[in-house]
Amino acid sequence: MGSASILRCRISTFNRLPDQDLRAIVAYLRSIPPLVHDLPRNPPYVGVDSAQGLPMDSLKLKTTSKQVRRGEFLVRIGGCETCHTATNSKRYILGMEFAGGTVFRHGNDFAASSNLTPDPSGLFGFDSRRFVQTIRSGHTGARPLFSAMPWYFYRRLTTADLAAIFAYLRAVPPVSHRVDNAMPASE
Repeated sequence: MGSASILRCRISTFNRLPDQDLRAIVAYLRSIPPLVHDLPRNPPYVGVDSAQGLPMDSLKLKTTSKQVRRGEFLVRIGGCETCHTATNSKRYILGMEFAGGTVFRHGNDFAASSNLTPDPSGLFGFDSRRFVQTIRSGHTGARPLFSAMPWYFYRRLTTADLAAIFAYLRAVPPVSHRVDNAMPASE
């Protein structure tokens, strides 16, 4: 089994990448000089049950185009649905895809992931320009995005790629789920 196949089998986020991209990742990782030092032992990861994944392939999009398909590809390899889909008892809540509500903690601060659906409780008031500006700046209006949102990794995507992500999010089914981080998060 080639190195690209091993990545594809073991890391579901990479399942959609073409073999040439996977080979490029492996080549890059192999180009980094190795470091030898002791690392602290990590506690076992306790996360969402991977056996109960999101049925992203079965989402009924409101529209499809080359731009929407590109956005879907980028959203899926970015794993956006894993943070922006609510969970209950360590399982994703079906029908809440991209509706937000997952609470993240960082020190004494905590916030819930935003609803990214085109519902009025989500991204309804956004246009492509505002979405791109939010990801590039890390702010929505005067309010900074919570530190758990890795906007700084995505801010250097091309305007066309960020617009494609927005087009895909506009095409997913709307879900009414109000998430207001101006108020303290509740569990």
